Amino acid sequence: SYNTMFSALWSSGDKLRALTMISEMLSHGIDPDEITYNSIISCLCREGMVVEAFELLVDMRSCCEFQPSVVTYNIVLLGFCKAHRIEEAIDVLESMVGNGSRPNETTYTVLIEGIGFAGFRAQAMELANDLVRIDAISEYSFKRLHRTFPLLNVLHRSP
Repeated sequence: SYNTMFSALWSSGDKLRALTMISEMLSHGIDPDEITYNSIISCLCREGMVVEAFELLVDMRSCCEFQPSVVTYNIVLLGFCKAHRIEEAIDVLESMVGNGSRPNETTYTVLIEGIGFAGFRAQAMELANDLVRIDAISEYSFKRLHRTFPLLNVLHRSP
């Protein structure tokens, strides 16, 4: 499929050929689907091109028959977090909610880890504790966060 070929070309370093293939796909009247957009957005984020990835997500909202999913938003959120651009990651979360997408457990876990790795451990701990308190994080995610940030001292409250 085009999606698999695009990802393989991009990952192997042949970015120009990968983008050319997307152009060919469009010229043959094949519209990109959510998986295509997610593949492109993910590749852009891995290259540190998070602003461009977010712009593509915004374009999706206006030009596609479908809206970006929570998966699409999570990819961009992770990209901004890995780039230690926490304010922009929070902007992505606000955009997500503002456009009717509902954050999921992955969204919250990525955000907590991103905030913590960016050096804001107190804020990460506060967010984690808030989400544990309202049961927005499962036992699995709690354990993952606790392994990732043993110093966060997040206390899980069992029901």
